[in-house]
Amino acid sequence: MSVVMEKKSKGGRPAGSRNREYVVVYEYPAQCPSCGSTNIKPIPGGETQVHEFPGIDAATGKPFDRVTWRNCRCECGQVIRRRRPEKTMTDS
Repeated sequence: MSVVMEKKSKGGRPAGSRNREYVVVYEYPAQCPSCGSTNIKPIPGGETQVHEFPGIDAATGKPFDRVTWRNCRCECGQVIRRRRPEKTMTDS
């Protein structure tokens, strides 16, 4: 009695295919004004406000169309109101 084993196809990309090219985007996290730490966490149950209006971010010079304000706390105990300008996808 002979056992015939099926040949499994090799998974993954085909041989000779290239790796995907990724664009590197740097993100600079908010810093605590008291201790300089970037370990800032949202306050559980804290208020988050979203305001929809266009503008230019003074720090980066990039356009935005929404600003999110969030209450956060640093590991040193400092309470911080974090402001994050955001650019949403548009049909233009």
